[in-house]
Amino acid sequence: MRVLVALAAVLAVSIPSAGEDKLLFARLGDIKVAYTNHGRGPRAVVFIHGWTCDHTFWARSVPAVSAKRRVIAVDLPGHGASDKPETAYTLDLFARGVEAVLRETGVTKVVLAGHSMGTAVAAKVLQLFPERVAGIIIVDGFLPQKPVDAAGRQKVLVPFKEDYAKTATNMINGMFVEATSAELRREILSKMLATPRHVGLSAMERMAEIDGGAIKAPAVPALALMKKRPDRDEAFEGFLRGIFPKLDYQAWDGAGHFLMMEQPERFNREVLAFLDRNGL
Repeated sequence: MRVLVALAAVLAVSIPSAGEDKLLFARLGDIKVAYTNHGRGPRAVVFIHGWTCDHTFWARSVPAVSAKRRVIAVDLPGHGASDKPETAYTLDLFARGVEAVLRETGVTKVVLAGHSMGTAVAAKVLQLFPERVAGIIIVDGFLPQKPVDAAGRQKVLVPFKEDYAKTATNMINGMFVEATSAELRREILSKMLATPRHVGLSAMERMAEIDGGAIKAPAVPALALMKKRPDRDEAFEGFLRGIFPKLDYQAWDGAGHFLMMEQPERFNREVLAFLDRNGL
């Protein structure tokens, strides 16, 4: 009996429970990939952050969603608590980092929720590991319709190379709206600017290489929760429908780029409704 009690105690410590925010690590070659786990089982919702962000950008959603589903929040290679080697930060590297976490956690089927650059990472996971993906949630997602040539990429990168902190700060400030609180602005800026320059530069350059029009996705259910952009909404919705025929597209008023942080209750409600509606 004492042996069984001791074994139960060990298991209770080693298996994260719902609501726990302990950082865990998977390995992708020599790179440690950090993540948090909330719950158990072979299916999970996996939150994938955007450019120079980390898993804490989902902190306002993890408790609500993990009350209903297993939830994993990843720090992509180069971000958060993951290793940050001098290497090329490609979509392939990011996607394989996500898959390394799935292998480590024993998850076989996922709904991928990708914010900004995380949408492109989710699309890459879907391409590389289609058997694992049951659904996609696009959170003000970055997915260009055609790649930018080498000259165009360098033109974008020049101001970042000349003054990375100033250029990144100006870009991030442009993602906010009037309703974005000063406290939230400070939180987002401080976390994004803490990501090393070599990671930010490499990831930005590689993002511009994406050929969104070449993505061929299985017909999985998809939800797009986007900041309202009247001049681009119709075209972008049409583009996404060409990739994800089972798409629910929403454009939100009064939300900036970080809508899961700015309007978390609405975000959580829509995500859970999508999961329930599609039996995910």
